[in-house]
Amino acid sequence: MSVSEYIILFSSILIGLAVADLSLSLHRMLRARKQICWNLIVPTLGFVVLCSILNLWWSIYVKYSGLESISFLEFLPQVFILVTFFLISASVFPDEIPQEGLDLQDFYIENRGQIWGLFSLFLFLMIFSATITAIVEKWSFFKYMLNTGGDITAFALALFLTKTKRMIFHWLMVAFFLFSIGSIWFYLMLE
Repeated sequence: MSVSEYIILFSSILIGLAVADLSLSLHRMLRARKQICWNLIVPTLGFVVLCSILNLWWSIYVKYSGLESISFLEFLPQVFILVTFFLISASVFPDEIPQEGLDLQDFYIENRGQIWGLFSLFLFLMIFSATITAIVEKWSFFKYMLNTGGDITAFALALFLTKTKRMIFHWLMVAFFLFSIGSIWFYLMLE
């Protein structure tokens, strides 16, 4: 196996675990649907996370395909990105549904710090990884901002969401992510 195949396989295992955890938690929620006071923010955010997982896997595949060598320090941010995204996937849906029931909006508000804190960490790691790539490949400032500007904006917004309980801001961030994902997928279809 080549270096790129090892990296893609390792990444695929961690991404597969994230999808499995997300799916299993959704399954538990659907099984206990009568005990849940539903709010669309949680399943919508779960969909955003699933789509982001697909984007993450695809970007790893594109970035590392054909790679012949990589240093440990170059690969380390990728490991932290993958572990962080697993933790995001594990935090979006409740692990258990109490016998007395669960209000999804209350669950979301109570766990927003963890969810958006992990998103902030993920985005910081993405920016850090892009910065390393920019230094190694000697990107211009314009190319760097083109590649990281959206992540920098999302990072600031995600940090803000760890503190605010106002749902309008949370919905705007979810809409921002849906728009970003849709734009990426549209661009990929044109290639």
